[in-house]
Amino acid sequence: MTQEQTTSLMTDQEVYLYATDFRRAILGDAPSDRMCVAISAPLCSALRVLEVPVELVQSDFGPFNHVFLDLLDGQFLDPTADQFNWLNVGAFPAIYVGPPTLIHRRAKRYEGTRWDDLLSEFKRLQPSFAAIEVGAMVKSVLKTLPPEMIQWPSA
Repeated sequence: MTQEQTTSLMTDQEVYLYATDFRRAILGDAPSDRMCVAISAPLCSALRVLEVPVELVQSDFGPFNHVFLDLLDGQFLDPTADQFNWLNVGAFPAIYVGPPTLIHRRAKRYEGTRWDDLLSEFKRLQPSFAAIEVGAMVKSVLKTLPPEMIQWPSA
């Protein structure tokens, strides 16, 4: 991860810290297994609201479909990369920021869920837009979904 300015508003380090707090607000200490869309899609929208140039992407990694963020500067931000540590493809931290790895290769735009409108409105109502607050709101929304749509990991 570089100290480059991702945008005029946030450095790469600030984006990393935002993603870390965001993930923690949703998962706590629970594992990230099968939570890539549930975390990456709203995180992408939150970063867009903060004017960070980012794209939601997916890769097909064998039998798996994995969703994460393209920072559009040659780096990826993957808030659930650690779920693949069992594959022995690398020891990933909870939040991975860096060049593409085996699980990020051949990434293409993800056309799924967009949270942009909801998070834009939340920013209007909650101007601080702190990652902990946004993540807690996203978690509340996710908890209203039917159990077959999202499988919460056990801590």
